[in-house]
Formats: sequence, structure tokens, C-alpha cells
Amino acid sequence: MSKTFHVKPQLLSQLSQSMVLDSVRRCGPSTRAEITGRLGVTFPTTAKAIASLLEAKLLEEYDDEQNLRGRPAKRVRLARTKSQVIGIELDHPDCKIVAAGFDGHTRPETLVSFRTPNDYESLLSEIGKHVNHLITQTESITLGIGLTIPGLVDYRKEQVCLSANLPILNNRPIGKDISTIVNVHCQMVHDTHALCMAESMYGKDMSAKPSFVMLAHRAGIGLGVMIDGAFLSGCDGFAGEIGHTPMIENGRPCSCGRSGCLETVASELALLEQASTHFGRDVDIEEYISLALSEDPFVMEALSEASQYLAMVIANVVNLLNPHRLYVNGRLFEELPWLLDHMSEQASQLALPLSFERCQFERAASSLIDGSIASVINHITDSLTPQVT
Repeated sequence: MSKTFHVKPQLLSQLSQSMVLDSVRRCGPSTRAEITGRLGVTFPTTAKAIASLLEAKLLEEYDDEQNLRGRPAKRVRLARTKSQVIGIELDHPDCKIVAAGFDGHTRPETLVSFRTPNDYESLLSEIGKHVNHLITQTESITLGIGLTIPGLVDYRKEQVCLSANLPILNNRPIGKDISTIVNVHCQMVHDTHALCMAESMYGKDMSAKPSFVMLAHRAGIGLGVMIDGAFLSGCDGFAGEIGHTPMIENGRPCSCGRSGCLETVASELALLEQASTHFGRDVDIEEYISLALSEDPFVMEALSEASQYLAMVIANVVNLLNPHRLYVNGRLFEELPWLLDHMSEQASQLALPLSFERCQFERAASSLIDGSIASVINHITDSLTPQVT
């Protein structure tokens, strides 16, 4: 005997809203007729979904003045002025906070940056002050907050498990704590996951199910993996921690508690510490880049060595995952374009030729703050998708 499934009208309504929102995100501002045609549904279904999304301030309507024949066509777009989301980038030595429309376009005048406090309570206080200012100083409704974490995130427990370079976050439910302070939901996400999300929403990989890897080279080193539009996160959300790949037996101590990790020989922090010891003074990232641009012998040799270590790990990634594209995010790679070419060339000597030749090496188009914005927008969009069991 066949079994009849009854789908609740509310679920159908949610599904329609999710489909409409995704259509506008991928195809841009659209008329109701255009959306109806793309989705293959009835016009009343589209109109009802759009009405709900307009009321929720996820979409906004405007006149298309470019329509020269007759009355201007009404188009809908992701809300740009009526609502906002807030992105928070936690990092060392600085943190950033910015507001953006639901369309992902940041509002540059809202960007604030501050030195990362040395204790957790001060960090919460500083974040709460700036976020509350962004919430109260606008007529836009605040839909949510995205928070990038430089470390392991347990998504089930909603807390940070280990942040080697920002240990004040360890075992803290900072997303929940921020939500409590500002009374707006805060979505916490691993920083490499956030970079992947930004690239899939705003970069070259905007297809429905993108597959690529993202190397994050900062104070620490991480890898984000997106397969068919989904993160490869592992059973606990800890996948991608290549910065703690053992590289040198009995090497330098790592902030994770082990020694000889990739981060101790190839991270931005390790390179700055090496240079500071060599030159007998504190060398920051700006001076390091200047030294590299002037081809200082010590710095050039250090970068070449770090590139070799990175290439060894990247070759393993290419062999294991066979990605079609590998993005690199990091200040040194942005300011020193030859560094990516150098690492790619070294990796080509180590990876399987058939896998390597299909993989494109590129600098990431998005930043961590973009990732925080993309992550909260994606969370809000996903929340509309009904869970049918």
C-alpha cells in the first residue's frame, strides 16, 4: 500500500521564500515575472513569498528606471537600506567590526578597528560597545551578527575549543555571550570556513555547489575545504588544522602545546619572530613587507624556506582532495605577488602531476570581515529552509 505524505502549508511557504531569496542572491535584482520563470512556479506563489520577505526586510523593492517603456518595472533585491547585518573579525593583534546590508555590501563608514584586549571580559565589553553603537545609530533593523574565530570551534556546543593565537577564547561560548549582551543572534564560525563562505558568495565560485580549498596564512595557518557547496568540517568541526601538521622533529614550541608544527616555521607570526630576533628589534608586518620589497637577504631566504614548507603541505592537499582551485588569503601573499607563484612552483615539484595541473592557484578575493558578513547572511538564508522529516 502506498503511503501519502502531507506537507504542511507553512513548510511550502518557507520553501518558496528560500527559493526566491536564493534566486535573487544568485541572479541579482529581479522582477516577479523573472523569478517566477526561473523557479518554474506559479506567479501567485512567487508574489506571496516576496511579500513575506519584504515584510521580514530581507528583500526591498524599487522602481527600475531603466525601463523606458510605460511604467517603471518593480524589482526586488536583497535588502540594502532597510536592514543590516554586523560582521566581527576576531584576530591578533587587532579586531574589526563593520555593518553591511543584507546584500553583503559593507558600509565603510561603520568600520572600526581596535587592539585585541588581553582578557575575555574586556574583549566582550569592547565588542558590545561598538556593536550596540551600530545597532542604535541606524534606522535599519539588525538581522544578525557574524563572528569569525581564529581557532577550533565546536558548533554543537557553540563554544571555542582551542585558539592557539588567541587563548582568551578557549572554552568560551563567545557567540552566545555576545548575543546576550546586544540581544541579537550571533553566528560563530571558524575563520577558514568564513573565508570559504565569502568566496562562494562573492568570488569566482558562486556556482550552486562549489568545490575548492582555502589556505589562510595569518598569525596561524588553516585550511578551509568546500566540497559541493558544503564544508568538510569533520566529526567535531576541527578539520583543516594544517597549521599543526608536524614538520620538524624536536622543533620550536608551538602555541598548541606541541613542537615543530607548520605554524612554527611558516606562519606570519613565526616569520616576524625570526626577523625580530635577527634584527634585534620588534619587526611588524609593514616593516617585514618593506624588507621583502627591498630584497633583504635574510627576509628573502626566510620567505623561501617558509614557502617550501607550505608547498610540502599543499602538495599533500592537492594529492588528497584533487581541488580545481586553491585560494590563498594572507597579507604577505597580497603584498608580495611573487610569493604565491613561488609556492605554486615548489608544490608542482611535489604533487602528483595529473592532480596539480588541474588545480589553479589564486589569491582570495575576500577578507575575513567579508567572511563574517557572508556567514551570517548564509545562516539567515538557511534558517528559511524547512527541515522536512
